[in-house]
Amino acid sequence: MILELIQNYIAQKSAVVNANYTTDIQLKQIVTELDLEQIGASESFIHFQLFIPSIEKIPQETAKYDNVLVRLDFIILIANKDYTIYKKVFDRYLFAFMRVLKKSKTPMMSYRDEDISAGLTLVDVYDVKITNGDNFEDDYYRPSIEFTLKISDDGTLSNNILKSESV
Repeated sequence: MILELIQNYIAQKSAVVNANYTTDIQLKQIVTELDLEQIGASESFIHFQLFIPSIEKIPQETAKYDNVLVRLDFIILIANKDYTIYKKVFDRYLFAFMRVLKKSKTPMMSYRDEDISAGLTLVDVYDVKITNGDNFEDDYYRPSIEFTLKISDDGTLSNNILKSESV
């Protein structure tokens, strides 16, 4: 349930970035395929995968708060291209996405989806950074955005049930 909540949150933020440009190039989350060879080679999308490397209780906080480390790995096809075009990709999409995530905490972030879980609320986003900004592998440019979400988990048994049928 926590992964789906974060995916919905990220979908909202990527829609904000995509709405700023009239170009056909769009941010698009990969949700079904982990094999790069199976990802469409469409240049109309900047694909990304969402990973949760860790979830841990926040020290000196009540038991209901957790830190969730989130990593978005971007996969951008660069075969036979002039690498200077990726200056635009970096500025328009990667840096813009990072800024949208950082600005989403102002004035007070609170994201909840009752259809997924009444017990989980995203309450803060911090330590947002771009990593691997120089990562070129084979025919792909593979930078990442990493950040931490502070999540309130009310933890009652009735709220621990996954409500969504999408999984």
